[in-house]
Amino acid sequence: MLVRLVITALVTFLAAQSAHALDITTCGTVVPERTVGVLVADLECIGSGPSITVERAASLNLDGHTLRVLNPPPPPFVTTAVGVQCSGPGPCVIQGPGTIEADHVAVNLLERAALRMSAGVTLRAPVGIYALRERLAVRLSDVVIEYGASAIYAAAGGDSRYRYAPRVLVEDVLLTFAPELGSRNYTTLSAKTLKGTGLTFVGPREETGNRAIEAKAVSLVNLTMVDVTALGCGVTAERVTLRDSVVTGNYEFPSRPCDIAAIRMPRLIGTTCDHSARQTPPFPFDWDVCLSD
Repeated sequence: MLVRLVITALVTFLAAQSAHALDITTCGTVVPERTVGVLVADLECIGSGPSITVERAASLNLDGHTLRVLNPPPPPFVTTAVGVQCSGPGPCVIQGPGTIEADHVAVNLLERAALRMSAGVTLRAPVGIYALRERLAVRLSDVVIEYGASAIYAAAGGDSRYRYAPRVLVEDVLLTFAPELGSRNYTTLSAKTLKGTGLTFVGPREETGNRAIEAKAVSLVNLTMVDVTALGCGVTAERVTLRDSVVTGNYEFPSRPCDIAAIRMPRLIGTTCDHSARQTPPFPFDWDVCLSD
């Protein structure tokens, strides 16, 4: 019993020593390794570069406040406003509640960063998370991303290009298209693998939409995507597994209905979709797994 108490006290002491607190009051703050940065009030910054940098194994607590980052005024006009940058390698934690708004990118990930975002964080920017690096991981729980171009931007669409896309795990995540943030023809969510439960898309992206999801493998429970995109399929992946989900009303340019496109036959359990499509010959046949196939 005594040994157990000593061990518990030692672990508590070491944890307290390993995470120091840092009040964030100015733009350009760097949160060092094993430090918890706390945004103590709403903060407005003018880019260029990240307004807050979170180093390896460090955390940012928004503490109910808003970080707002604006592009520098012209001339010259440069789109460089970045809210938070995770420098990596290793864990980078952003905890809510709170909001990160930016004129360009809300959160930028450097190589081998592992982003963990939770507890009521809202991102509002043309690009929510910029994840165009190797060996990235993104874990989102209770998060809202309001985007104009892409919620999670990365390179996808081929074996050699998936190396520049993150592994994404979601739980209760809402992705909302906001055209006032600068609509562009990008995929909404690009990933190497996409897994989790409770992912909801709110659209539509009728004028500039692209694929809503593009990944090598998708395995989701309770995916909701109704009339989200008109210029690309709803879910595009090599392998698709959906449970208790609704994916309907999506179209691929110019007017072909396409909710799910896959190389292998999609595995659907308790899921409703209108149209599927093969990504392998024979084209343009469907998989005969959706209501109107």
